[in-house]
Amino acid sequence: MSKRLGILLVVALTVSEGLGQVRPMRTLLPVFDGETILRSSGGRPVRLPHNSSDTVAKEVHEPEVRKLLLQTAKLPEDTALRYMVDTQYEVHVSTFGLTSKGAESFATALRDYVQSRTAGHTAAYALASLKQRLSEAKRETNEFRAKLFEAFPYLPRNWVREDPFPAAVTAANSTTSKRFVVIDGEIAWIYSVPLGSGRAGESKVDAQEMDPNLRPKFEAARQEAEQNLEQRGVKKGFGYFNCFSAEVDCILWQKYQIQRRSFRELHPTIIAVD
Repeated sequence: MSKRLGILLVVALTVSEGLGQVRPMRTLLPVFDGETILRSSGGRPVRLPHNSSDTVAKEVHEPEVRKLLLQTAKLPEDTALRYMVDTQYEVHVSTFGLTSKGAESFATALRDYVQSRTAGHTAAYALASLKQRLSEAKRETNEFRAKLFEAFPYLPRNWVREDPFPAAVTAANSTTSKRFVVIDGEIAWIYSVPLGSGRAGESKVDAQEMDPNLRPKFEAARQEAEQNLEQRGVKKGFGYFNCFSAEVDCILWQKYQIQRRSFRELHPTIIAVD
């Protein structure tokens, strides 16, 4: 059988998904002598309209994405491949026709792409990130940006902006840290970059919080939430963050009819926060 056929064998299974409901599942099975299937997790998804498992599964077979994945794995563009993303975002890559190193490299590139999508990034950003991996990065003259891209080398450079709402500048923090933001669809990704030995950090918020027209309402809701909790005797400590976030969400909806994505929605792998 020609290696160029790239046959995809998908076995349909079913699992219960509620009362009397079933959903087909996809899996890639070995069909050739000596073939094995490499599997790795694409991550627990932030549920958004644009990153369903079916959408991502189709996306990774689009010509441009496939080409970039092959280039990232340092494989020829005409390499025959058997790979897929299942209904749980698990990545499946066949070793058929590939060296062990080639199969693992492609599986890693595919997994990273899928994890970017499950984390909440749009397809446009994930594609730009793939291109960034393959481009020769220009030397950054700004020390904060240089440190940011050292920690997050696959950030597409033209997506990164300085935070339009920086923290109040004081004599203590005027030169010690800076924040950058990537607004991608429904989510804003915040990058805090310290000067010195500390590592840049990443967090996510609902992109509405970066809207200059809505920002005053978010700030007012936070101040009111803090006052409400203080009046109820809720002390800052373990569990305070969850109480505070819930109170802010309640005020945003009741006063301003703003419904934001919560911290838990945007960080599904984090069980509890202080």
